[in-house]
Amino acid sequence: MRQIDLTRYNSLYSLRFMAVCLVATLCSGFVGCGSQDTDQSKENSEPVPQVVWSTSYSEGLAIAKKTGKPMLVDFTGKDWCGPCMELKKNVFDTDTFKRWAAEHVILVELDYPQRPKQTTEENKLTARRYQIRAYPTVLFISPDEQILGRTGYGQRENAVSWIKRVKQFVEKEKETVKTKTESGT
Repeated sequence: MRQIDLTRYNSLYSLRFMAVCLVATLCSGFVGCGSQDTDQSKENSEPVPQVVWSTSYSEGLAIAKKTGKPMLVDFTGKDWCGPCMELKKNVFDTDTFKRWAAEHVILVELDYPQRPKQTTEENKLTARRYQIRAYPTVLFISPDEQILGRTGYGQRENAVSWIKRVKQFVEKEKETVKTKTESGT
């Protein structure tokens, strides 16, 4: 009976295993590289505007009234809510969203931390006023405080699909302003 040199066999097996792991690691890196949701032609040619999120509803409302733009109010639990974190990462932190938001909305983030005592009184009252029952909830609110739309975050949604879904709310406000201007009210 022939004996197999297990030392040699184990070292060959280890080398194969390491090679497979190396190839898998390299491939996963390349696959992830192209998964950005941004428009690459815009990405390279247009600078990304600085967007500022107000953390006060009343401050955001004052800016909305001054500019005539609707508010995008994000009711979030950024220290405990998984979908809130995904919405921020996959939509709000992208260059595509920042370009769109700078042109179309006033950004307001109202946080509801895991410890309720850390929530500001203004945030509690605003959540009650707009009957916020789940997080994330994103409201589009006109400068005269009319709700233009209510949404959240769909699983695996990116900035392009999210903007496509919500831009109807901003268009609704533009139409209202246009009608008011034409009628003289």
